[in-house]
Amino acid sequence: MQKLIIILLLTVISCTTPKEKGFTINGITSGLSDSTKIYLSNRGKPLDSTIVLDDKFTFSGKIDREFEKMTIHTEKYEHFRSLWVENSIMSFDASTSFEDSEIKGSRIQLQANEYIQLTSPLKKEMKSLYEKGKKVEKSEIKDLKVKYFALQKEKKKVEQKFIRDHPDYELSAYYLDFLKHHLDKETTRTLYSNFTDKVKNNEWSKAIAFFLENAVKLKVGDKAPDFKLPMMNGKEVALSDYKGKYVLLDFWSSGCGPCRREHPNLRKAYNKYNKEGFEILAVTLDKTKSKWNKAVQKDSISWTTVGDLEGFSGKVPLTYSIFKIPTNY
Repeated sequence: MQKLIIILLLTVISCTTPKEKGFTINGITSGLSDSTKIYLSNRGKPLDSTIVLDDKFTFSGKIDREFEKMTIHTEKYEHFRSLWVENSIMSFDASTSFEDSEIKGSRIQLQANEYIQLTSPLKKEMKSLYEKGKKVEKSEIKDLKVKYFALQKEKKKVEQKFIRDHPDYELSAYYLDFLKHHLDKETTRTLYSNFTDKVKNNEWSKAIAFFLENAVKLKVGDKAPDFKLPMMNGKEVALSDYKGKYVLLDFWSSGCGPCRREHPNLRKAYNKYNKEGFEILAVTLDKTKSKWNKAVQKDSISWTTVGDLEGFSGKVPLTYSIFKIPTNY
């Protein structure tokens, strides 16, 4: 009977692992008054909120994936910090500042901490030069730009070293996914090929593999790669459907200010020349259909918009080597 009780206790313990329990984030702040509202957001969408009491706050919940990137921030983002959340007990020590907060309790966050430690000094120098550039005379801007681009180049070298030194880190694929557009394909391929099988199986590595196989850098005179994507109503539209038309292929998103500010100009051109065979096919990089729909309604977009809600990792933006928006052909 005693042996049976022990077995049952062990069964209960094994069934209540941290993954089953979810995550807890215990936070410490400094200088924030009691009742200050703090948010936990995922991809810009608030998941939870709480208030600061005695410079402390707590979030708890559960994620379905092994890890997820989130942001802890105040209401208007005066203070914010991104972190990698796992179903574990985590600590978020922002007693110095949110920007320099110390985060523990997440294996993936430890990988991010290593990366931050390597790149943070360069990023701070770049930020300092950027701020200085706002105040100096135009004659001094050129020298500041030279220094800034030199730091940017050094940062890319440091990032490549991090990726090369840690082929077993999941976040190596995350950082290479950002870096791939700034490297030649062979360098990207070499860094990718060194990844362990587990890392090659994550979403960022899959995007890199697709990019290496399919991405093109178009020049005037090249044939645009055909594709097919759904509109908001689910009907699929292909670029080749517009054969014989003058087509502006526009990559945009609802959260891109410059994209949205260009819409009145596009609308003017579309209304003026559509009868003469001018068309606009707009590929949204939104990941949320409601935001896409809201932008279409608010900006009075009458031309065709399509998207797969995969953002920059979608097959079409990867094929067209899109890493900034607005971009159009």
